Amino acid sequence: MAAPSLNLLQLPDAILLRIFTYLPIPDVYQLSKSSPKLHCLCYDQYVVSSLHLSCFHEMSKDIYKEIISNSCRHICKLNLNHCYWLPAQVVTEMVLKCQKVTDLHLIECKLRSHQLVQILAKNQLIRVFSCS
Repeated sequence: MAAPSLNLLQLPDAILLRIFTYLPIPDVYQLSKSSPKLHCLCYDQYVVSSLHLSCFHEMSKDIYKEIISNSCRHICKLNLNHCYWLPAQVVTEMVLKCQKVTDLHLIECKLRSHQLVQILAKNQLIRVFSCS
C-alpha cells in the first residue's frame, strides 16, 4: 500500500510561515506566484518584518519594487546593503513606502544627501541606520 502523499498546501499555516522565514527572498518571491494562499503567506508579517534584500543581483528593480509594495506595511527591518545597481530614486521610493521601518541599512546604495534627508525626515521611527 502506498504511503499517503502530503501537498505543501495541506501543511498548517504556522508551519509554512516558519519554513518561509528560512528561504532566500528570491525563493519566497517565486513561491508567492504559485497560489493565492501562498502569496498571502509569503507576505505575512511574520515572514517580511525583517527583510534582507542585499546582494540579490539576479532580481530586477521591478521585482524589488513588487516585494516592497506587497510587504511595506509589515517591514520593521530593511537591509538594502550593497544594492548599488538599483537606481537611487528606486531605493528612495521603496524605503519611503515602509512607514514602520525601525532598522534601515543602505550601505553601498547610490543615494545622495538630499535623498537620505528625505528618507530620515519621512521615517520618524528609524532607530538604527547605516549608510555609506
